[in-house]
Amino acid sequence: MRIVEYIETNCWCNFKNNNRTLFYRSIYNYGIKKYKNKVIQNKITETITLYYPKNQKQIHGFNGNQPPIDSNSLETISLSKINYFINQYQNIRNQIEILSQKMKMTNNFLNASKVKEIIELEAKIYSYEYLISNLGGQKQEQLKGENYKIFIAWKNDPNNKEPWIYSKIMQKLLEYYQIELPITIFKQYIHFQEFLNLLEKKIDINKVVHNIEKRKKNGFLLLNLNHYPYQNKIVTNTSIVKNIQSYIEKIEISQCPLKGKATFPFPEIEGECIVIKNNDFDNKNIFGKIVVCSVLTAQDSMKLLDSRAILVEYGGYLTHASIWSREYRKPCLVGCNGITRLLNTGDIILIDGNQGNISIQKKTTL
Repeated sequence: MRIVEYIETNCWCNFKNNNRTLFYRSIYNYGIKKYKNKVIQNKITETITLYYPKNQKQIHGFNGNQPPIDSNSLETISLSKINYFINQYQNIRNQIEILSQKMKMTNNFLNASKVKEIIELEAKIYSYEYLISNLGGQKQEQLKGENYKIFIAWKNDPNNKEPWIYSKIMQKLLEYYQIELPITIFKQYIHFQEFLNLLEKKIDINKVVHNIEKRKKNGFLLLNLNHYPYQNKIVTNTSIVKNIQSYIEKIEISQCPLKGKATFPFPEIEGECIVIKNNDFDNKNIFGKIVVCSVLTAQDSMKLLDSRAILVEYGGYLTHASIWSREYRKPCLVGCNGITRLLNTGDIILIDGNQGNISIQKKTTL
């Protein structure tokens, strides 16, 4: 079955913003699959990460057919086990720090076997993180006293972050191959297996750089499905990425209807919208269109007199956008959460100046 068909025929119903780099997300996927704890009886929830090149954002999607931890697993895990899992998690973190310090002392950051050992430990950490966060989240109401304090302390511990050693290794690796790429870009677009292959000299650096540039330009899907060929698999086919993007946007909109607050009552308005990023209103053809933007400043507002209506992502009744729209009787909705991400230039929308509802009449083809 084609990837698009598979995703469309399964219950992909839960989405959230996700800005984790491809490097860390791929290790996370690897850890959850390889080091799945035996106490979890159900299959691990399938996930996809979709990277949008246009706004450099990611959407992380979860398969609703599989709960993170099913009821049978929950019944077999005692609350005191959370403390044990947290201790195991912290022990592994300590092992990573010890290994990292040894590499620093010897100034041997490109030792492939040591790096592989750190990545394996990191993968185990993610497996425990998956177990603790889902177990604690679902049993949080039952947690009391010391157990509750331990879970909350773990959840808010600032030390639970990605190891510092990776940036040092990447810096040395880029210097070794004489590649002028920022570490942030390198980490954002490289799969951990490619990273290991570079250290072990199993892959050509030019191929890796080509893959990075392609993903940065066209976007990508990181699949983590139960079907083996699609476990931790990167897909860069442009048409597939666009199809999945369109599909996810439709689900997002149906799950979370677009809505705002009318700055004053006005009748329904239908029209074509234009999405303005970074308040770049100059040289934009807004005549007769519904302008969609994040915020509206005093300097920008006078540029929008020719627009038909305005949708503003942030703000309330006392913001400049609200005051200006009432003064000039320009139809406007404020507080339209997610509007700049869920709408695209060219979409035909209908806005209601009484209820603040926004409905998409026709979605533009990307």
